[in-house]
Amino acid sequence: MATNSRKGWAAQPTQPRSSRRLETWFVVVDEIIVNEWLLMVFREI
Repeated sequence: MATNSRKGWAAQPTQPRSSRRLETWFVVVDEIIVNEWLLMVFREI
């Protein structure tokens, strides 16, 4: 699901320079969200 959302964001018509920055930014945010989610799951266990 994360890869599909990333492709959706990257597919939006934007300037090449800004799109590259946004793509990397979304990847970083996605990794942070996944890490936070894993911490929550492990805390509940």
